[in-house]
Amino acid sequence: MGFLERINRILVSSLLLIVFLQIGLLFFLKSMQEEAQYRLVSNTTKASLVCGEEQFKSKNYWNLLNEKVQDYARCASDGCNNSRVLWQQPDQDKELHLISIAAPPPLRLDSMEQGGVVKVKIKKTDKKQIIALVNRAPLEWNFEIEMGAQIEKIIIATPTTAWLQGVPPHIPLEYLPKDKLCSYPYTWEEAYNPDNEFRTLAAALKKITNLDLNSFQGAEIGRDFLVPAVSKNRMPASAQIKSSTPLPPSVPSPVVWARAEGQVIAEKYKLENGEEILLPAKTKQVLKADKDIFVLIEGRLHTWNFTKHQFEVLESPLSIAEVDEVSAMTYDPEARKVIFYNDQRSGEFYSYDLAAKSWTLLQNGFRFNVSALYYDTPSKQLMALVYRGPTLVGLVTLDFKGFEKFREFKNKPSFDQKRWRLSLDKQGAEWMATVVSPQDLQGESWPLL
Repeated sequence: MGFLERINRILVSSLLLIVFLQIGLLFFLKSMQEEAQYRLVSNTTKASLVCGEEQFKSKNYWNLLNEKVQDYARCASDGCNNSRVLWQQPDQDKELHLISIAAPPPLRLDSMEQGGVVKVKIKKTDKKQIIALVNRAPLEWNFEIEMGAQIEKIIIATPTTAWLQGVPPHIPLEYLPKDKLCSYPYTWEEAYNPDNEFRTLAAALKKITNLDLNSFQGAEIGRDFLVPAVSKNRMPASAQIKSSTPLPPSVPSPVVWARAEGQVIAEKYKLENGEEILLPAKTKQVLKADKDIFVLIEGRLHTWNFTKHQFEVLESPLSIAEVDEVSAMTYDPEARKVIFYNDQRSGEFYSYDLAAKSWTLLQNGFRFNVSALYYDTPSKQLMALVYRGPTLVGLVTLDFKGFEKFREFKNKPSFDQKRWRLSLDKQGAEWMATVVSPQDLQGESWPLL
């Protein structure tokens, strides 16, 4: 047998060995997955739960940052790997701790990080603990339990598979399949829970345990967690956002807001004489400009006809591009012009003259997405609150004469452009965002700069 033939046989044998090893590994992994899934299914909860059960009902909205909060952290603007809330529950004889992540860390050969594994260290406490785990992607929860720690049971909610290592066999498991619970939030923040997932999850856990949460820890990519979580007393600088404060309106808002399937809509508008105008379904914004009322319905502008007592579409002329994706509007009382931002093409600003009933294109090719507008009468400048993705990023000053100034927010609050209602206001010298969300229909104000 020649040398090359022997080399070829060795290569073929090696390749066959690798193929058989890979097949064996696949069978082993599949066997592990089936075993893990069987363990979950065999411990399915007996609690009467339904996926998405009453998630938009008023009773399922409550203030998460209430008087019992000891510490909390928001998602950082560049990711969400440190979301946390700790509540004081002195009246409960047990503790309920929740960890929820989207995915485990991937395998990294450069650091030899063990991919697919999330570590959970359980510390001893005076009370029994119930641990709730939520994961969207398959993973292994690897437990390290301190001697003397009392774990009553572990609750697992996942649409896929979860392996548990380091858990003594005497600790009961309770599995929530996706037909019973399909809420898998990795943060508590409203903007990341458009379908009220976090409260739905918390309500389901309370139904099972009769307990309120003592702690929540969440991450988009989870690596290691300590239970009970340690209070840090303040948020890390990278995640800190100025706290919102309840809006104390000196004049009650004429707009009555309501919830509709997780979204906020304008339901009524109160006139100065006490008359109430019932607004069309899906109204998202209302603007009083002198004696006229403008409403925004699915991107189209409408005006109130006081004679016919109905809203009519405000048609734009054929001389300009179609205006049908308006996202923000404000009023210039000196010029008696309404200014609109149309989120079409590359972004367009228009003005509508109330007296002449004429349209003017002010600017196109705007490089930001606009969530709210405010006309500052003293400076005769238009202020635009702009965003990228789910965060407000800054304030832009315009005068449509070539001047444009962008002031970036140091702390970028998260928000939901589709479901929330947001306006830009000025209180003294301070710029504020007034936010109406399904959680707070009365509105709250956020300092911006």
